[in-house]
This record gives sequence, C-alpha cells and structure tokens, in this order.
Amino acid sequence: MTKSKRRPPVTVRQPVAIIVFESDPQRMSRLMPRLQSTKGPRDHVVIVRRNSNETDGSGVVRSTMLSRISTVEIATSASLEPVLESLSRYEMVVLTDDGLVPQPRWIDGLVDALSVSSSDEGPVIVAPRSPSVAGVQRIFLTVGIDINVPEQLRSFAQRWERDHCSIVTWERYVSSRVFACARSDLVHALQSGMVDHRDDVDELQLRFYRSLLGRGPIAVAHGSIVAFDEVVTCEEERAMSQTLEPDGQWPLLSACMIAKDEEHCIADAIRSAQALVDEVVLFDTGSQDATVSIAQELGAKVKVIPWRDNFAWARNQALSHCRGKWILWLDADEEVRGDRAELRRYLLEQSDEIEAYGIRIRNEVGSGLDTPTYHRAARLFRRSEGAWHGSLHEMIWTRARDRTTTMETTNIIEISHKGYLTEFMVAKNKGTRNLALAERGEEFGSPEERDINTARSYLLGGEFKRAFDLARQVIREAGNVAFRVFAYRVAMDALLASGEVSAMAELLEEYEAVDVPRNNVAFYRGRYLQSIGENTSALAEFRKITETQADEFGLEISPESCTPYVASCLAELGRYSEAADILLASIADGRMDFHLDILLYLLDRASRSYSELCHYVPSSKRSLVYAQLLQIQPQRAEPVVEDMFNADPHNLHCLAVAATLAKSLSIDDALKWSVRLRDRGLERSCPLRAIAVDVERSGSERGRASELLRERFGESDLEASESMSLLGA
Repeated sequence: MTKSKRRPPVTVRQPVAIIVFESDPQRMSRLMPRLQSTKGPRDHVVIVRRNSNETDGSGVVRSTMLSRISTVEIATSASLEPVLESLSRYEMVVLTDDGLVPQPRWIDGLVDALSVSSSDEGPVIVAPRSPSVAGVQRIFLTVGIDINVPEQLRSFAQRWERDHCSIVTWERYVSSRVFACARSDLVHALQSGMVDHRDDVDELQLRFYRSLLGRGPIAVAHGSIVAFDEVVTCEEERAMSQTLEPDGQWPLLSACMIAKDEEHCIADAIRSAQALVDEVVLFDTGSQDATVSIAQELGAKVKVIPWRDNFAWARNQALSHCRGKWILWLDADEEVRGDRAELRRYLLEQSDEIEAYGIRIRNEVGSGLDTPTYHRAARLFRRSEGAWHGSLHEMIWTRARDRTTTMETTNIIEISHKGYLTEFMVAKNKGTRNLALAERGEEFGSPEERDINTARSYLLGGEFKRAFDLARQVIREAGNVAFRVFAYRVAMDALLASGEVSAMAELLEEYEAVDVPRNNVAFYRGRYLQSIGENTSALAEFRKITETQADEFGLEISPESCTPYVASCLAELGRYSEAADILLASIADGRMDFHLDILLYLLDRASRSYSELCHYVPSSKRSLVYAQLLQIQPQRAEPVVEDMFNADPHNLHCLAVAATLAKSLSIDDALKWSVRLRDRGLERSCPLRAIAVDVERSGSERGRASELLRERFGESDLEASESMSLLGA
C-alpha cells in the first residue's frame, strides 16, 4: 500500500472587497468569469458603473447582490462614500478596472503584504506584478509564453507565484490600475476632501492612489500576478513619485555574504560593505575561528548553517534573510568601493526594469603586487528577481531558474577580490575544493557546463594536462558557443602554464575563427610567440592592445595586462633600460606582475641605481615590496631598504625587514640598523645581538659584535646571549 503524501494545511486568508470600475460592458463581461474563479469565497466584488442618469448623481442609483457581487451606479466620488461604508466588515480593498486579467492566487499576495500595515512600518499601497505593466512591476516572460493564451499565462503564473511567494519590496510608485489598500484609507480620503467629490468615476482609481501617496510605504507583492488586456504605462504615477523622498524605514540595499574561517579578512569585507549598504547579512557555514564573533561585533546580521558543498544553496539561505530592494553580493575575501550617496541616487534614478548590474571586479593575483585581472559579473541585483544557481562558480539566475538575469554594466562601484592571492589560495586549498565540487556535477545546467567548470578546477589545481584534455573535449562537443569560447581560454592557459605549447598554433586559428574580441587573440598569440622565443613578433602582438576590451564573460584584457610580457620580451632582446622603465611605471600605478628581483636585475644590467625604485612605489603597496625584499640577497636588498627607510623612517614594516636583513650584512651595516632600531625602542630586534651569538658567523665577527654591544649600548656578552635565548635564537 502506497502511503499518500500529507498535504500542508491550507491557510484561509481574510476576505477583501474588490471594487471594479467599469469602462466598457463587454470588457466587464469577459472579466467576471475570471474574477469569480480567482476571488475567495468570502470576498465581495463591487462593480462601479457611471450613472446613466446625468441629472441625479447624489448617490447610489441601483444596487444588486448575487453571489457576493454588487453593482452600483454612481455619478461622482461622493456617491461612492455610502458604498464604502456598506463594506465596513472588510478591512482591505482592491481597486481595479475591467481590463484586468487576474491569475489564480493574485489576491493572496496582496493580502499577505498589506496585513503588516497594522504596524507603523507596513505599506499603505500594495500592487501585484504584471507582464502588461511597465516599470517596477514588469515581468519578463519566459521565452515561448504568449500572454494572450490563457493556459500558458496561468501555468507561468503558478510557477512564478511558487518562486516569489512572500517577497515584498518597497517602491516609490506603482501603477494605479490595480492596487490594494485599507478601506479606512479610502473613506478618509473621501471624507477629508483628498478626493474631490466632483471627480469623474473614470478618474477615481488615480485620485485615490494620489491621496495615499506620502502616507506610508508603497509595496509590490512579487508573488501576486495579474495581466491586462492592453499595455499599461505608469508615467503619471512615476512623475508623482519624484516629489517624494524614499521611505527611510526600509532598506534600499543589503549586502549578502557567506563565510567560513575568514577571520583574517572578514572585518575588511564587512566594513567596506557597511560604507554603502543598509544591512549586512552573513551566513557562516561552520567557522572554527573568530569569524562569527568579528562579524557580530561589527553589527552584521549573522546566521550559522552547516556547509552542504553547495555555494548557491548557502547564498540563497542568506538571501532569504535580506530585506533590501537591491542585493550586493560580496565574498569574505573581497572589498567594495564606491560613493554611498551616488550609488543610492543611481539605484533610484535608473530604469525600473533592470534586473541586475554587471560590476567590475578587480582580481588581485600572485603576491598582490601583480597587475590585477578584471572581469564583470552580476553582483548587484534586485532581490525580487534573482537568486543563485550552481553548486560551484554560482551565478545569478531568475528565481524561476529559466535564464540568467538581464544585466547592464555600471562603474558606480568596484569590487576588489583577494581570493586569487597566493596566500589565500594556499590557505583555503581552493583548487582541491573546487575540483571536488565540480566532479560531483550537481546543479549544472548541462554536461558541457559541468565539464568546463571541472576543467577550470583542474587548471586552478595545477593539473594542466587534465585541464587541457577536458577543455579540448568541450571545444569539440559543446553546442553552446559561449562554452566553447571559454574552453579555448582554459585550454590555452593550460598549455602556457605547462610549457607544452605545440598545440597552441592550431588552437589560436580556431579561437580567432569563433569571433572573439581582437584583444583576446592578440594577447594569446603574443604569449605563444614569446614562449617559443619570437620576442619581436610577440611585442608587435602585445602592442596591438591599445584599449580595454571585455569578452562575453566579462573578462577584460587591457594594455596593463601585457606589461610583464612586454618587459620580458624587451629584456630578452637586450633592451634592459626600456624594460626597467615599463616596470617602474607599472609600480607607480600600483601594479607589479613580477618579482622585485627581476626589476633589480634590469636596473643592474642598465647600470642604473636601485634608488629609482623607491620613488615609484606607492605607500599602499610598500608592505608587499618589503615581503619580496626578504626573498632576495640581503646585500642586494639593503640599498632598497635604506632608501625606503629614508622616505618613511617610522614605518615598522621597513624596520622589521631591515632587522632581518642586517643579521646577514657586514658588522658596520648591522651597527647602523641596530642604532636605528634601538632609537625606536626595538632593542630586542637588534641585529648585533643576533650576530654575537650566531655560530654561522666567524669568531672575529661575533667578537666584534659583542664589543660594539658593550661600547655603544652597555650590554655584556651574557646579557646579549640571554636576550637571544629569550628570542628563541
């Protein structure tokens, strides 16, 4: 015996009065069967007609009631007051006209949204979504849906309501063709004269709408769908809204984040978001460090959920707790920059039918000094329209998951992503993690999408041959041109990373034939030519890239992207000074795609001073330069540290590097840095102390260091030894 599934309990909503203003008897006759099938059993429908007796417009001329449907004939708005009084048992009223095409549960969403109006924060007006209405209520139908075919529209509406139930956003205007409000607000508008008694019946909907503006928030119930028998515009309502200030009680923008063991970067991410948004919602997926406590202390709304190996699921859990009209998607290893006032003004003034914005993302790579890569992604989207799809490399799709959101690009904000820095990649073991998720293949839209994401993960994890082989398979088999273009990039990156470039020439010819941006072709051809030693030809290719171009995946290739490759070609051609100039200019712009030792080598070969470097390094990047100085020979690094110290003598990073380097320098250099460190109270870092007990140094050097400690600083050998013991030397 098969056990039947238990149905969830049916919630009986409160009844409403539906006032329909008739403009044409034929339209009304089409509406009534639809209205009867979609209204609740306790709802009351009132049909308001223009009074045919123009000489007597003082009140209700005729009223009938059949199956909770009343018909009244009035001449002016004054005639409607007794009708509203007769509906005193109904707290909520829906106003519409006879062009309405209601869908199965259209009233439920309006009632749910309006029911919170008993609090001071609740909406005064609630309107449904519609494929017929322009502006904030507009629905973009799935391809193939014909609004004029009732069965197709009804099926679409049922799916839509499932994916958008309980979603409410706060707007500055909606169409006055259909909206819900409290009955008492309509009575008040009539009694207070906010609706002129001389108003014609045909204008009552707009007049009531105008009377409610400014009294509280306007809301759209996204799980409620109606259509109309004609296209509806909202120019007049939108014009009215320009005189209103945005409602300050409800968030315009929420930051939505997930995190796990991100204590090293979470504070920077949250603070950057808080400079722009109204709320930060963070879902922690099982941190064992201080991530949760840091986020809570900063004021984020924090929830803890177990990790399910599915990025989209985790992000959608966080999304369900966001209240903003717009969502900013941010990772824990990212920071966002922009002007708060400008961003908010931008979101309020742009087209009301944009679903998402493509934001420029700056990907820091390598040590952090490298030239970043750039791409665009839908990181700013309407909460009502988007949700995440894909367990790995998740993207913003419509809530029905039938397509990606429509996206327009903007430079209003920029995101800086640190997750590709070497230290982050190693700490998070991203290559192994991503590969495991990709190979499971969950929630990919097609096998080719799964394969290209798996190939990307192989590339990230250093398995270059497997990345190439799988990307080549996608190129041969994928019907989707976009995936094939992406696969070419993965395949060529894998060949270049492995040094096995024999198949590169053939790939480049195929790649160019699929009509990709010319920058992409020049970039990859230049790298290929450089890899086989044809540096002059490679330079010519790189110099074809004179402006920034982005492909359909948002990946940007710019002249700056080519800087390290151009410098390398010049160096191979013996043009060392030109190469050094290019790298110094890159450093001045805050980019460094090369190890510092390479630049020092070029300066040596060009017989130029290391001191040039110090004039180019921006203060924001100096700490990263110091880290690289520790990786080269101390005698070569010390002159650079000397110049940087002279430029900024109080920089602790510089002093820390000097203390480490000086242990391997001459006694005179060690003395110089010992004096400087002690002048700043850093006796424990004194290089002479380290030399005095360093068994790798000669006996004469140790003796000379001990002598200087006694003569210059009054320390005995024993004191120096004890000090070094305390330091763990």
